[in-house]
Amino acid sequence: MFEKFFHEVTGPYIWRLILLLSLRAIYASARKKDIPHAAAFIVVAIVAAFMTAVSLDMLPPAIAEIFA
Repeated sequence: MFEKFFHEVTGPYIWRLILLLSLRAIYASARKKDIPHAAAFIVVAIVAAFMTAVSLDMLPPAIAEIFA
């Protein structure tokens, strides 16, 4: 059962969804001038973008060797 869940978590679509939600949260926080929350969501967006690139094999070879 865990294998099915693990496959869904490492898939690119869930990371894209997290990326889109974090970008929306950054925009909403910036509009309210809530800088600490916007900064926290920037970190989430960076991690989600990285994990999307990893799951789609879009990392350059030099960066992929660092994290291999």
